[in-house]
Amino acid sequence: MTRFATRAVMAAAFVAVGFGASSPAFAGKDLDAIKARGTLVCGVNTGLAGFSAADSQGKWTGLDVDYCRALAAAILGDANKVR
Repeated sequence: MTRFATRAVMAAAFVAVGFGASSPAFAGKDLDAIKARGTLVCGVNTGLAGFSAADSQGKWTGLDVDYCRALAAAILGDANKVR
Protein backbone atom coordinates (compact mmCIF):
# COMPACT_ATOMS: atom_id res chain seq x y z
CA MET A 1 0.00 0.00 0.00
CA THR A 2 1.36 3.42 -0.86
CA ARG A 3 1.79 6.21 1.64
CA PHE A 4 -1.09 8.12 0.08
CA ALA A 5 -3.42 5.12 0.32
CA THR A 6 -2.42 4.51 3.93
CA ARG A 7 -3.06 8.13 4.85
CA ALA A 8 -6.38 8.10 3.00
CA VAL A 9 -7.53 5.02 4.90
CA MET A 10 -6.44 6.53 8.22
CA ALA A 11 -8.22 9.81 7.42
CA ALA A 12 -11.40 7.94 6.52
CA ALA A 13 -11.22 5.99 9.78
CA PHE A 14 -10.82 9.19 11.83
CA VAL A 15 -13.79 10.77 10.04
CA ALA A 16 -15.93 7.69 10.66
CA VAL A 17 -15.01 7.68 14.35
CA GLY A 18 -15.75 11.40 14.57
CA PHE A 19 -19.22 10.96 13.12
CA GLY A 20 -19.91 8.04 15.43
CA ALA A 21 -18.78 9.96 18.49
CA SER A 22 -20.92 12.97 17.62
CA SER A 23 -24.21 11.10 17.35
CA PRO A 24 -26.79 11.92 20.04
CA ALA A 25 -27.14 9.68 23.07
CA PHE A 26 -30.52 8.56 24.35
CA ALA A 27 -30.70 7.62 28.02
CA GLY A 28 -34.45 7.06 28.05
CA LYS A 29 -36.11 5.46 31.04
CA ASP A 30 -32.96 5.30 33.21
CA LEU A 31 -32.39 9.06 33.07
CA ASP A 32 -36.10 9.70 33.60
CA ALA A 33 -36.05 7.47 36.71
CA ILE A 34 -33.07 9.34 38.17
CA LYS A 35 -34.78 12.68 37.61
CA ALA A 36 -38.06 11.41 39.10
CA ARG A 37 -36.26 10.03 42.16
CA GLY A 38 -34.35 13.28 42.65
CA THR A 39 -31.12 11.55 43.68
CA LEU A 40 -28.40 9.63 41.89
CA VAL A 41 -27.68 6.25 43.49
CA CYS A 42 -24.01 5.36 42.96
CA GLY A 43 -22.03 2.28 43.79
CA VAL A 44 -18.44 2.95 44.80
CA ASN A 45 -15.38 0.81 45.42
CA THR A 46 -14.42 0.93 49.07
CA GLY A 47 -11.58 -1.56 48.68
CA LEU A 48 -9.11 0.67 46.84
CA ALA A 49 -7.42 3.63 48.48
CA GLY A 50 -8.29 6.93 46.83
CA PHE A 51 -11.48 5.76 45.15
CA SER A 52 -13.92 6.18 48.05
CA ALA A 53 -13.76 6.39 51.79
CA ALA A 54 -15.85 7.95 54.53
CA ASP A 55 -14.15 10.22 57.04
CA SER A 56 -14.97 10.42 60.77
CA GLN A 57 -17.98 12.68 60.07
CA GLY A 58 -19.36 10.30 57.41
CA LYS A 59 -18.42 12.56 54.48
CA TRP A 60 -17.38 10.51 51.46
CA THR A 61 -14.31 11.46 49.41
CA GLY A 62 -12.35 9.94 46.54
CA LEU A 63 -12.37 9.53 42.77
CA ASP A 64 -15.54 7.41 42.57
CA VAL A 65 -17.36 9.83 44.85
CA ASP A 66 -16.22 12.86 42.86
CA TYR A 67 -17.39 11.21 39.64
CA CYS A 68 -20.82 10.49 41.13
CA ARG A 69 -21.12 14.07 42.33
CA ALA A 70 -20.19 15.37 38.88
CA LEU A 71 -22.90 13.19 37.31
CA ALA A 72 -25.46 14.38 39.85
CA ALA A 73 -24.55 17.99 39.11
CA ALA A 74 -24.93 17.40 35.37
CA ILE A 75 -28.21 15.48 35.65
CA LEU A 76 -29.92 17.08 38.63
CA GLY A 77 -28.15 20.43 38.96
CA ASP A 78 -26.90 19.65 42.48
CA ALA A 79 -23.72 17.71 43.26
CA ASN A 80 -25.02 16.78 46.71
CA LYS A 81 -28.03 14.82 45.43
CA VAL A 82 -26.09 11.56 45.63
CA ARG A 83 -26.78 8.48 47.74
